[in-house]
Amino acid sequence: LVFGFDLMYGLPGDSLTSFKASLDFALALYPNNVEIFRLSVLPGTDLFDKAADLALVCNPRPPYQVIKTDSCSEQELSRIQNLAEACDLFYTQGRAVSWFLSALQALRLKPSQFLQDFALFISAKNIKKNTRHFDIEEIQLEFLKEKFQEKKKAFLLPALIDVVKLNGAFTRALAEGEETRLQLSYHPEDVLSSDALDLEFFTENACMEHCYVRIFPGPEGPKLSVE
Repeated sequence: LVFGFDLMYGLPGDSLTSFKASLDFALALYPNNVEIFRLSVLPGTDLFDKAADLALVCNPRPPYQVIKTDSCSEQELSRIQNLAEACDLFYTQGRAVSWFLSALQALRLKPSQFLQDFALFISAKNIKKNTRHFDIEEIQLEFLKEKFQEKKKAFLLPALIDVVKLNGAFTRALAEGEETRLQLSYHPEDVLSSDALDLEFFTENACMEHCYVRIFPGPEGPKLSVE
């Protein structure tokens, strides 16, 4: 089932901790995309009329976004915004749904912690937020290599890189009509199998078979050929 998930933050009672729990829950359901919005307290709504009683401090001008609440400071809302932007870049724009949780399972990290680290990574690198998918994939791989080395799981990187690149090439063939030629460490049939969902099991049991593959658009969807 292909579906999207929308999350709003800054509601009365929300906190940085509760937002992270919501994000972890949402991503555990394998949504195709996640859209995250800061609460806007619009004039004429019940929430606007009750803003003072609910301790909602909001911008008086459009888009009337909440600035702080009694449970979430201005600084915490800013941290949530950074987390939301990291999620959008890595997960949604990065088209990571098919392999995201597999990578995090190997790292033993919750999505919110992983994306919080990614937010710091893109801030330090001053990475642009609007860019084409191929460039986002390079950013994803750079960060994944850093995290897997940090967690002493670098031996899983050949399998992970194949999974990320092969799935990314399929999405570009489907969405942009783009052709991609890849050098893989494993046969593409193995990389696309359910075994690759468990990177540690896959690495222990699959045989390396270096090859070149071409992924290209076809009349009924993306096609793959082994060269």
